[in-house]
Amino acid sequence: MFFQFKITLLSNLREPVTAVLYDHGCTGIEERDDALIAYFPDTVNPDKIIAALSAFDGLTVSREAVEEKDWQAAWKERFECVRAEGFLICPPWKIQGNNPATFITPPLSPSYLKMGMKEGAETGYEGNERLLLIDPGNAFGAGDHITTLTVLTLLRQWAAAQDNLAGKSLLDVGTGTGILAIAARMMGVVDVTAVDTDKSSVEAAEKNFALNDITDGARVIHGSVRDAGAAGPYDIILANLFLEPLLELMCPVAAALKPGGALIISGLLAGQEGPVLNEAAKSGLSLNDGIVSADGGRSTGGGPTWFSGMLMREEIPFPSPGACPERSRRDGKAPGRG
Repeated sequence: MFFQFKITLLSNLREPVTAVLYDHGCTGIEERDDALIAYFPDTVNPDKIIAALSAFDGLTVSREAVEEKDWQAAWKERFECVRAEGFLICPPWKIQGNNPATFITPPLSPSYLKMGMKEGAETGYEGNERLLLIDPGNAFGAGDHITTLTVLTLLRQWAAAQDNLAGKSLLDVGTGTGILAIAARMMGVVDVTAVDTDKSSVEAAEKNFALNDITDGARVIHGSVRDAGAAGPYDIILANLFLEPLLELMCPVAAALKPGGALIISGLLAGQEGPVLNEAAKSGLSLNDGIVSADGGRSTGGGPTWFSGMLMREEIPFPSPGACPERSRRDGKAPGRG
């Protein structure tokens, strides 16, 4: 059995409420136009969750107990394939069996073939697309959240400007499912490191790396950006996080970046970018390009508007990650990301 909570709220409360939900053991969140649907295991005390949410004004909360079989079926049903930046991003259960009406295909990867699909089978995706398989598990990043999609857009823009993409290195901070790191590898970045403080996210990322036949040159680390910094410095770092973690991790992230390197940030509600850009400037980073997008992937209006940006680091020396002050909070993740 699982508990399902429906929290109806204003868009400016989504980030802090999401943080509280995950701090109290939430295993997954579905975003709707004016609400969050949060799932919890039956080991939690639902009254404590409601008490924690009572600290916020202007929201309503309802809850129900859901049988696990029904919850898993409903959870899987909500995930669809997504087209973005030359990728067809799919959960593996959407391509199993014989359903030729849904998908398209060029030659299939070995993992794809293991699922019973045949080489050249009609499956629904266009010949110039790369199939990217993602099993979300309990981690962020099914590929359908606008913050993930805008990172992919900026990452593709950065990749197109590189002379020797195979010689570049990338770090994905708070990797979740590993979707962004996997996409970078498929774009041509060979040296890819993904890091997350959440063990279930690390397990999901490792599973998805294997699902997409990515082994050599790719690392998934259970730890913080400081732990991953030892493998750097990096040519580009991806950070799809909440506001507070972005502020708190800006110094060690900048320290793990090569002079002249790029940092792509996301997970910020529009209007929150000011403090982050100010903090970035202290570390020699300046905004190169920004995207403000409504959450049009799953809403028809009224959803939140998000900011994503690409920052460039100055060609100046910078202290090592160990010189940055320690922070009390853990690495964070943006809703639905990777």
